[in-house]
Amino acid sequence: MILPASADSINSGTLKAANGGLLQLINGAINNSSGTILADTGGQVQLSGITIKDGTLKTTGTGTIKATGTTILSGGVTIDTGSNVTLNNAVSLQVADTLTVNGTLHLNSVGNTTNLIINSATTTFDGSGKISISNNTNNRIYGSPTTNTLVNKITIEGAGQIGVNSATINNQGTITALYSNALKLDPGSGGLTNRHVKRCDRRTTSARQWHLHQHRGNHLGRYRERNRITQRRKNHRRHPDFHRHGILRKPHGIYTRWAHSFLWNRIPRA
Repeated sequence: MILPASADSINSGTLKAANGGLLQLINGAINNSSGTILADTGGQVQLSGITIKDGTLKTTGTGTIKATGTTILSGGVTIDTGSNVTLNNAVSLQVADTLTVNGTLHLNSVGNTTNLIINSATTTFDGSGKISISNNTNNRIYGSPTTNTLVNKITIEGAGQIGVNSATINNQGTITALYSNALKLDPGSGGLTNRHVKRCDRRTTSARQWHLHQHRGNHLGRYRERNRITQRRKNHRRHPDFHRHGILRKPHGIYTRWAHSFLWNRIPRA
């Protein structure tokens, strides 16, 4: 399907690929406010050069929805429960307003920069699902322009870069480092506010550590943990706000010897 670039197409029903079918939504815009874009079992939907406003993205069975070229999601797009949307290697997905993720959004860099771009002054990730990031440092989540704010209320997990010195980060969800490659939190001038959890998981035996880049002489709180989670009591006495708003933790309450916790949940930028 080729869509005209001069005006919005309107979908108030279902655009569907199934039984080995390929549906390509290319160039232009779809007003999808009461519609569904569906990849049923055996079907594939490809997005490239397209803007999707509102509505639902849904997959069932082996169906796939993939962004194969620059794609924009705006308004209030929802990834349906149990559904999978994939951002291919070397592709950019721009998100404006609110993206509700009740399924999984995959960032799949295998070496090229693969970008999830915060494209409105405030962009919110909401829902009951997660953003799953492959084990590659070239996965990036950042703002354009750099003054944009990401409000995260879901789970973001994997490796790569969040912020890239180009977005204010307000974390109200869970951010988890899973792999041998680092997950780097590098906020822009608005800094990082953490009101929930940042954690290192220990699914592999490789040491992982959180990185929070320091630019322009910013003051970062950094403390190396080698003991059990009971060490938090000492942290609490030193920095009471650490437990009031958020913690950096590992499952089962044990840190690897190289794990680092950041004891300030507000990181000011110069």
